[in-house]
Amino acid sequence: MSRRFPAGCRGATLVELLVCLALLGLFTATAVALVRPVAALYSRMQSRSRAWMIADTLADALQADLLYAEGTLRLAEAAESEGEAARPFRPVQTPPGETPAGTAVEFRRGGAYLLLDAGVTPETLVPDPDGGEGWTRRAAQPAGRLHKRYYRVRSEPAEGQSGTFYQYRLGGETGAAYTADACTDAFPAAFYLGGEVSLRFSVHSTVTDGEGVLRVTALAAEITVRQAQTGRILCTRRTVLDLPGCPALLQDPALVPGRDGAAP
Repeated sequence: MSRRFPAGCRGATLVELLVCLALLGLFTATAVALVRPVAALYSRMQSRSRAWMIADTLADALQADLLYAEGTLRLAEAAESEGEAARPFRPVQTPPGETPAGTAVEFRRGGAYLLLDAGVTPETLVPDPDGGEGWTRRAAQPAGRLHKRYYRVRSEPAEGQSGTFYQYRLGGETGAAYTADACTDAFPAAFYLGGEVSLRFSVHSTVTDGEGVLRVTALAAEITVRQAQTGRILCTRRTVLDLPGCPALLQDPALVPGRDGAAP
């Protein structure tokens, strides 16, 4: 039995169907074109939000260490390759009238000297973690992370030296060996969420004590977070780090701890 449709009712033609599909494709393309920049903007905002979180956390970590800075403080330049292993141990030579600045900072903290930077860390010799008398080699670490290197203050001077000093040795089998209490990353690699950081320190404020020694009361720090793959800057955080211990600013290469003389 045949089915009858009401008068005037007919189905869609092939041309009408093609027109509908074409319009649907146009609307879809327009929606994608509108949503894509919004999604990209959201992704950038999310990346920058994570970058600010990283920078804030690093600022807090730097301040926590510098609260205990005492004795002396010096600024240097972080190593950019393994071949520049000694670079963080050379104090910056600041022209008269300019503010001392550098990408690495070293200061005494308790019974050790602490070096902070985000440069390349060469292979480092550290004491045996099991408490033995031997040494363990820590592999070289890349730039872009906050590194901490601790150097022990030794009470017994080497031949030809006097007073308390801490030991730093460049040489050995690899050409870049150090005696150190520890060499660690402040945070694991996953903390940086695919980014990398660079640091810049400069003297913010000083006082001169009764003996004419220039002492640092605060450092200015600039923390920059970049995308590791593209190098695009995600954020730059500037902060002032207080130094209640007022360490003496050390700029004379002849007085650098661990060289040929005793640490002041």
